[in-house]
This record gives sequence, C-alpha cells and structure tokens, in this order.
Amino acid sequence: MANEAAKAATQAMLQARRTRTLYVREEDQSVWDKAKEIVGDSLSNYLTTHLRTLVASHEAATRGTERIVLTFRDAGLPRTKAFYGQWLIPPDKPFAGRARSLYAVALTAKNRIAVFRFGERKTDGTFTWGNLCSFDSFEEADADLDSDIPNGLMASAMEVRGVPIEELDI
Repeated sequence: MANEAAKAATQAMLQARRTRTLYVREEDQSVWDKAKEIVGDSLSNYLTTHLRTLVASHEAATRGTERIVLTFRDAGLPRTKAFYGQWLIPPDKPFAGRARSLYAVALTAKNRIAVFRFGERKTDGTFTWGNLCSFDSFEEADADLDSDIPNGLMASAMEVRGVPIEELDI
C-alpha cells in the first residue's frame, strides 16, 4: 500500500512538472475561447504541433536549410512531400536526363541526398509527374542501378556542394 502511495505521489509530481501556465491578454481571450471550441480539449496538443513546426523552421533556417515542398503525380495519384534541406541542383535549374526526365538534388537536414526526378513544372509550381528518393551518400545514389540516375548527376551535385578533401596518411 505504501509503495502504491509513493508511486502515485511521484506520478503527481511528474505531472505537476509538465504543466505550464500560459497567460493570455484580456483582449485576446475571445480568440482563445473560440479556438478551444474548435479544437476541444486538445488545444495544448494543437499548439504544440504548430510550435514544433515553428521551431523546426527556425532551426532549419539557422543551418542554412529550408522546408522543401514538392507536389507531383506519382503513378497518376497526387502526392505532396516535404522535408528540410538545401537544393544543390534546384528544380528551376534542373539536370536533364534521358527520355525527357529532369532531376533536382538536395542535401537534407539529416545529411542525406534527396533526388527528385520529374517532368514539366506547371504554372502553379506543381509537377506533371515526379518521383522522390533519398540515399545515405552521393556514392550510394550514383551506384544505385534501380534509381535511373543519369551519369554525371551526382558528380554535378558534389561539385556544387564542394568536394571534401581526403586527407591521406602516406
């Protein structure tokens, strides 16, 4: 019994630590009341989700990356995919492949290589068709025989990023 009481007290203390008080200006109270009506008791979850997006966007900007959003059709179905990264070869200056395929390459915030293969860009910024894949390295992308990556694409992306110096102990 004493063990259960101690456990309950510990749980209550942990819960108390997680609670935060947010003070709302009186003139903003009606907005908060309406928001609570719309999202219900999950107002905290809703705000936390949006704060995560805000923090991620700010952190990405300080690292020199941006939120990249791509909208395209894949096998006839509309898709929108987003990630944080930095274009090395952007879609507005693509690498031309074979069979009217265009390629863009980004370095992601997690240091992966994102390769976007696409068709024509429409006036609304979406693409008539596309395919997005990612790789652990330029070398992995270049060696992947299933990805249809044209010769020279990874070399061009590496040159834009800057080829790292390999220090030799000879």
